[in-house]
Amino acid sequence: MSAAEACVPDNIQRFSSLPLLCSVFFLCAAGLFVSCSTGAPSFASIDSRVIFDYADSVSAPSMRLAVFVQVNKGGERSRSDAQGSLSVSAPGTGYVWECTSMQDAGFSGGGWWSGTAAFRPPPGTVLPEGQYQLEYTDAGGRSCRESFSVSYPAELAQQNLSALQRIAESRRQTLSAWYRQDGTLLFFGEDNGNAPLPQDASVLRTCVLIDGGSTVCMLPPQAG
Repeated sequence: MSAAEACVPDNIQRFSSLPLLCSVFFLCAAGLFVSCSTGAPSFASIDSRVIFDYADSVSAPSMRLAVFVQVNKGGERSRSDAQGSLSVSAPGTGYVWECTSMQDAGFSGGGWWSGTAAFRPPPGTVLPEGQYQLEYTDAGGRSCRESFSVSYPAELAQQNLSALQRIAESRRQTLSAWYRQDGTLLFFGEDNGNAPLPQDASVLRTCVLIDGGSTVCMLPPQAG
């Protein structure tokens, strides 16, 4: 079975977590650093995260994979070409995802990040755990390849929020994301109740990072 989908913003939930995922990457991305080379592109860093998005407290979450990269070109860590593309495959499953329009995630950790947070498993399935293959192709058709691993607490995929609550507190970090009504992200970080928020901050989404952020759980939206 093969699954291919374009790189598009998440439109399942009214409040997209794509801007938030950029913040998550900047906050806790250590990345997989690989060697640089001149000429053809090469990966400077790869960061992947499994995202569970909860619409409510009683339903199982939707699931997707976020993959962001830093690319070397001509021996320098540079901004990924806007016309570049990503291809991700899960060996042994036949699943292949294509992203033909990478999202610019800004500058952090010595280079530009770009990628997507919209790789979804086929309906009725979950993301396989294990080694994945990643290929980046620039506008000139030159490419580079690298592998990365995907793992997550399996119980999260098929159960409601109760499964998340059973994960040990020592493995969790809780952050807050405040949005405008139109979905614009205004604040992301630790909310101790003392920091003033913009007056138009009207929607809160609690974000639970598990095992250092390799798994990201987006709790249901709450009115502020």
